Amino acid sequence: MSDSNRNNMNSKESSKSPLFAAADRLGDSPASIVRWLLEFSQCDLSAMSAEGYDLLKNELVAFAIVGPSRPTIRRSILDLMLRTEPSPRPLTRDQAGRWRTAILGQINVIFAGGLTEYRLEPIPLIFKSPGPIVMKLRRHAGVPENEALKPWLTPPHDNLAASFEYYAALLLMEHAEWLRQCRDCQTIFLAGKRNQTFCGDNCRGRWNMRRVRKTKPERYGKRGRPLKETKSPPSKRGGSRYGKKRRLRSGNLSA
Repeated sequence: MSDSNRNNMNSKESSKSPLFAAADRLGDSPASIVRWLLEFSQCDLSAMSAEGYDLLKNELVAFAIVGPSRPTIRRSILDLMLRTEPSPRPLTRDQAGRWRTAILGQINVIFAGGLTEYRLEPIPLIFKSPGPIVMKLRRHAGVPENEALKPWLTPPHDNLAASFEYYAALLLMEHAEWLRQCRDCQTIFLAGKRNQTFCGDNCRGRWNMRRVRKTKPERYGKRGRPLKETKSPPSKRGGSRYGKKRRLRSGNLSA
């Protein structure tokens, strides 16, 4: 069998890998990947079903391999990795729990403020220069010419835990100023605007409803002032003037 046929067969086999679908589920932007990381850091792995965990572990392995790369480049990275290296080992729940603990440690450092320290596991970084395939993909994705020529640093794929922690630290520190904790449910989320304090409309509605129920009825008025009792205006129908005009029009009243 020639090398070209062998490479075509390997590419067909690698395209069937569930890592490709998992990489597509990560999101189209770094912000969506950060939201996925926050959901993973606050999920309950013990209560997750077997099917749900199968999807999650493929997403974790795919993120540890491709990192926060563009969606158009993820498939090329996975394809090249699966051609040259064997498929990664399955991720157990205990290993996923350790990855989840590492992300929680990074989030606690972000919310702590001041001078804090977080130590990553020492890992070697590989210096890669863009080849013709990567440059073509970058130009197809709309990357400018000067950025398409830039090299990048990537961790090796033999230590997925270290590479996952490295990529997660880069993303969380980049979006640190937009991380918030919901005032109602205490969930950590990525804010869309600077004054956002609730993770969603449901939490904001519950918070406002509890605040209204604790308020006394006499302070429901504007700016906390008690409402004034207003008398209803008298009815316009009837009355002497209305009746007099009506009698004048009908001719029943003498001049």
